[in-house]
Amino acid sequence: MITTPGAFLSFRRGLVRVDAFLSKTREGFEIYRYIGDHDLKMVWQPFDNGAWFYQSAYNDRTGHWILPWHVMPGSEAEFGKFLRDKNIRYVVFREVQDYTAERLGYKHVEYSYQLIRPLIAKSRRLLVDPFGWELYEIDPAAVP
Repeated sequence: MITTPGAFLSFRRGLVRVDAFLSKTREGFEIYRYIGDHDLKMVWQPFDNGAWFYQSAYNDRTGHWILPWHVMPGSEAEFGKFLRDKNIRYVVFREVQDYTAERLGYKHVEYSYQLIRPLIAKSRRLLVDPFGWELYEIDPAAVP
């Protein structure tokens, strides 16, 4: 048990330093912490097959903020219905490296880009992390 305010402050400063380090060394850390800290629901992140797990690990709780990466609309024509039905209000965008595209599937990545790029052009960017990942708040008027 911590008994002095000074010890608590020192402990908190240590956490801030750890968060800063992890933000610079772990892809997605800063974005997933921001999502958890601001309780953003629902987030669509089709470019990271670990996002559904990292959301809990990086926030010490399960907020069910992020859809599993493979949850996708059946077709481009169903995209608007998909966003509304899943109550998706945020999206994470990133340029995918070849090794990630191979893991997720090239068709999956290309389809995700095809859907997301027009959407984020009309949405509000909330955050860009040190790795170039971008978090957007979707403008409801931009939903097809």
